[in-house]
Amino acid sequence: MFIYFYDKWKIKGLGIPFYVFGGTLLGTAFEALAVVFGVFLYKGWSLRYSFLVYLIVQLMFVAVFQILMNEFHRAREKK
Repeated sequence: MFIYFYDKWKIKGLGIPFYVFGGTLLGTAFEALAVVFGVFLYKGWSLRYSFLVYLIVQLMFVAVFQILMNEFHRAREKK
């Protein structure tokens, strides 16, 4: 969903950090809700760690997506 909306809304420039940060907050909030309802039980883990993991992973998703889309468009232009 994260990359789908990133592509659908054509997020560029300064919108990217805000989108990634918003996605990170949303993911962490959803995980916190799951903790409240007992879906997750942590041993040696904290939501702070999850926030950092979501942030790093989503930044990597955006970077890889951009690289793949650039290669796709470059290959398409060669035809």
